[in-house]
Amino acid sequence: MHISFIAALASFAAFSSLPALAQTVHPIVFTDGKASTYQINAKVGYTVAFYHMDEDEAHQLYSTDEDHQFDVKHIFENGDHFDIELTSAGNFQILCHAMPHMEIAVHVTE
Repeated sequence: MHISFIAALASFAAFSSLPALAQTVHPIVFTDGKASTYQINAKVGYTVAFYHMDEDEAHQLYSTDEDHQFDVKHIFENGDHFDIELTSAGNFQILCHAMPHMEIAVHVTE
């Protein structure tokens, strides 16, 4: 009986933390040559999760902002996924080498 109580308590703790976890991740899904959003408002410590579900288009995402710099050097193709953690406050753009017209504005607060 003691083991069942511990298992139930662990399950409750895991499920009760899911809403908090979901609020700290901002997913961006790429389909039909478009992103699911072009603006993100987040806080320091949040994660932007990129999911590529576009069978016809490839993407190479990057940011040149000094505090949020990254570059996905490989072609981001259908089924690929990667995350970036927002480590400092500020505004920056996520751009795409393959689609220069694509810009995602990111606003990060403390």
